[in-house]
Amino acid sequence: MIASLRNCRQAFYTIGDESRFLSLIFSIDGLGCPEQNWKSWKHRSFIAVLASSDNPSKFSEVLESYDYLYTDIRNKLVHEGKGFYELGGDNGSISCEKLWVIYKDIVSLILSKNFSTIDELHKFAENILKQDSFTGVIATVVTKSGKPKKIELPKW
Repeated sequence: MIASLRNCRQAFYTIGDESRFLSLIFSIDGLGCPEQNWKSWKHRSFIAVLASSDNPSKFSEVLESYDYLYTDIRNKLVHEGKGFYELGGDNGSISCEKLWVIYKDIVSLILSKNFSTIDELHKFAENILKQDSFTGVIATVVTKSGKPKKIELPKW
């Protein structure tokens, strides 16, 4: 958590929204420490559930937003070398603010639940993500996103 906080702090000293955005993405991953094999919707669902705790309606909102931020912005910045000016939609500062809110919500969860290990955090998230109300949200958001057309939903 300390390393993530340090990295997050640096995000606000970087020049350029792209650098700030990517620092915040890395800080969020550093905070939650998703498993290496948690890719795609499993990764995004994990981060979204941490930011929304056990609230299915907030989870839906965060998952939809984080999916957009991650796949439509982060992936294009990293893999296609694009800048915010080329992406249209949200400008960089708005996207960074959305990530900052997600980051703060995860910090609040960790502090409120008094987690002391990553394992405790992972088990908390996995137990929530196994609930029907949350698996249904994931399926709805995946379908709504339209990407990709065929997808295997994460199994927890």
